[in-house]
Amino acid sequence: MNVAFIGLGNMGSNIAHCILKAGFDLTVWNRTVSKMQPLVDQGAKQAMSAKEATSGANVVVTAIGHAGTRSVLSAGTVSARRPVLLSVVHFASGSAALDRVATRILDATKATIRKYGFARATLKCNTDNAGGLGYNVSLSRSRCRAVSRYLTHGSRIGRVAYQQNAYAYLRPFAPNTSRARMAANRRVEIWVK
Repeated sequence: MNVAFIGLGNMGSNIAHCILKAGFDLTVWNRTVSKMQPLVDQGAKQAMSAKEATSGANVVVTAIGHAGTRSVLSAGTVSARRPVLLSVVHFASGSAALDRVATRILDATKATIRKYGFARATLKCNTDNAGGLGYNVSLSRSRCRAVSRYLTHGSRIGRVAYQQNAYAYLRPFAPNTSRARMAANRRVEIWVK
């Protein structure tokens, strides 16, 4: 799977490193070219533009602030044909509660959806493998509901069609072999189109 990663600040570079370490083919782009070098040294491909990074990618991940969002989204990286991973919200073990970090991420997500007029969003909701399948399907559905309610409540984006996919632990982001990897799997991904 080819992954494009745009935005290599403190958070983005750490996430991109984990993607590369998990064995994915990774192409990176950042406005500050020097921030790409540590990942290129570890095997990532360096793109010359955001558009170049996303061409041919199966998954596009962005970790950029508001000013960066405007420049990258207007650079033609968002295609009507290809969904874009807009944000990821993580959860505590066994919980569907949104913490302060999650609500800040979702507030930024709402603003981006409104600003760029996305009409469809898909929520991909996951858990780690603690507990049985039935428990984890129920938990991933609860996480989907929590994120969907937060995104639609009190905002003007009620017109956005949300599709919810409760994967439980069946489609992990990383193998559930350590606490850190299990934590990475307790997530809801918000894809827009």
